[in-house]
This record gives sequence, structure tokens and C-alpha cells, in this order.
Amino acid sequence: MCCVSVQQRDFGEPLDDVIVDFRSGAGEPARLSLQVKRSLTISDAQSNTDFREVVRDSWATLRKNNFRHGIDRYGVAVGVVAQSKAEAMNKLCEFARESLTTDHFDLRFAAGGNASADVKEVKDAIVALLAEANGNPCTNEQAHQFLAHFVLIQFDFLYEGAGDPPEAMNRIRDCLVPEEADKAPVVWSRLIELARSSTGSAGQFDRARLVRSTAQIARLRGANSLRPDLEKLRALAHSYAEGIQDDVGGTRLDRAPLLKDVDTALSSSRLIEIRGLPGSGKSALLRRIVQRDTEHGPVLFLNGRSA
Repeated sequence: MCCVSVQQRDFGEPLDDVIVDFRSGAGEPARLSLQVKRSLTISDAQSNTDFREVVRDSWATLRKNNFRHGIDRYGVAVGVVAQSKAEAMNKLCEFARESLTTDHFDLRFAAGGNASADVKEVKDAIVALLAEANGNPCTNEQAHQFLAHFVLIQFDFLYEGAGDPPEAMNRIRDCLVPEEADKAPVVWSRLIELARSSTGSAGQFDRARLVRSTAQIARLRGANSLRPDLEKLRALAHSYAEGIQDDVGGTRLDRAPLLKDVDTALSSSRLIEIRGLPGSGKSALLRRIVQRDTEHGPVLFLNGRSA
């Protein structure tokens, strides 16, 4: 995942509540477009405006010029939905994705096919709503393509004792340094606050923005993809620091006041210079800084041998 956007209808997105953009390790893009509903009924009843709008806007998303067939997905995220209908809908979409051709997909609904009565009922409702959205009868190929890209996601955030918030906080803990894992609930509250405040302004979030917003309250671990390289940098910094002599005949000076001065300077400046006469302990102080900071995260330490 590389970006999450909310309320994007003014930017040409029919399904505007949540737009999630992904990028694979090879740099290939993909997108998930979702409408979010507290509750949903899956049917083509005239009074069922919510599901009718979901199908209509999903159909419009499929027909966009930049939609990537076979890659992008669209659909609905819902808190409450009849379980039997949800299972039938998911099974229907699974059938569509597992059939490489429309002819193969249609055989599932023929005599002796593997589609249940519930799945057939949901398909008939979708076909009717697609015809309404398209203004013309829906072809078998159109129904197949529509269902192959549709997803129904259920969430459980709305009630006391809901199961998804603890799961979300467990995932957040994996992103925090071990000694600050207990701040996961605070980070979760911060993310909820960010989402709510951005809804009214069609906000977007990428990793950089989320890191800036959460680093103020908790320290994050490096990205999983970067951890091997970060570990190499940590080992290199440790090795360089160990090569600096900070004792005279085994005696070491207490440099706590100087370390405090460094911290004070860094609180207001991103770049500082340590100055002093030769032999005054500049390198020894730098060694202490590096050794201390490597306990809290990666440190990039360059010396003459680095060039």
C-alpha cells in the first residue's frame, strides 16, 4: 500500500469513500475503490437505494479509461450485512474470478452447474441492477467482468467488544519499536482522528505523512523491506564507534553534561558541529552519542574510512 485517499468524488472517483493505491515490489500499481456503509442489504428491491448506488458506482469505476482489468478492484466495505447474502455474494465473485471465460462462468448456472440457489438469486439481482445502471440489458460478458472485480469487505468497528480494533492495534504494535509497543492504542486513536479530520477535505495519506503524524507520539520501526539494510547500517555504525578510543589507561570521563548539551542543541537544530581542541574528547563524545542512539534505532555514522 502506498496511498489512501478519502472522499474523492470531486476528483473523478465514483466510489469515493476510500481509495487505496498499492504498488508491488516490481513497481506495478493497483487500486481498490470502496464505498463504506454502516449496513447493507443485498437485493434489487426498489427501496434498496444503498445497494443500487454501490452497483451503479462500481459499474462506473469498471468503465473508467484508466481501470486496470484483472488488477484493480472495487466494491463495498460494510459493518452489518445478512451473513447468508454476504456468503452468496462472495461465492459469486469467487466463481467469476475463477472462470477464465464467460462461457465457463455461465456453465456454473446451467443445469447441473455448481451455483447454489442463493448464489443464483444474488446474480439475478446484480444483473438487474447492471441493466438499470447501463440503460440497456446486461450481457453475460459484462456481468462476468463486473463480478470478477467486485469485492465485499466486512468490518467490525462499530460496537463495544468489536473484534477489528484489537487486530488493528496488534498490527500497529508490529510497526513500533519494542519498548513503545504499549503505545499502540494511542497511535490507533491518532489514526482515527486523522481519518475523521481529512474526510471533509478529501485528504490523502502516504507513508511519509503517516510517519510524520505518528512519530510525534511513538517511535516506529523501519519498514520490513528495509530492515536488512538498516541492520547493516547499525552494525557498521557500531563498528566505527568501537574503533574510537574513549579511555586513558582504562579510565573514562563522565560526559553526561556534554551529552545533555548535544541533546539540547539537536532539539532546535537538525545539524550541529562539535568543536574543541585536539585531544579534548570530541571523538569520544561522538562515540557515546552513537552507542546510545543505536539502542533506540538505526544510526548513519560516516567516518574517513567510509569514503
